[in-house]
Amino acid sequence: MSEAIRPDAQLVRSADVVGTDVADETVLLNTASWTYLSFDAIGARIWALLERPQSVDSLVAALMVEFSVDEATCRGDTLSFVQDMLEKGFVAPAA
Repeated sequence: MSEAIRPDAQLVRSADVVGTDVADETVLLNTASWTYLSFDAIGARIWALLERPQSVDSLVAALMVEFSVDEATCRGDTLSFVQDMLEKGFVAPAA
């Protein structure tokens, strides 16, 4: 497991990832490792937000408003989701 993400660290989509929407989910393929992920509307929204560099703090702020969720739940779920995407190479630290 890699080091935990700082809430103010800027992350962005990896250049090696392509994605598409299929039915009610978003499917991503990492062309460097040939691994894929699929997720629901909340994951898709995080992916959309990561089109430009974002911090976990900014993701949490946006998701709390859009999905009417409390900060503690949102922060924990977002950190876990983004950490997993970072470890699998779907997102990277912004330059």
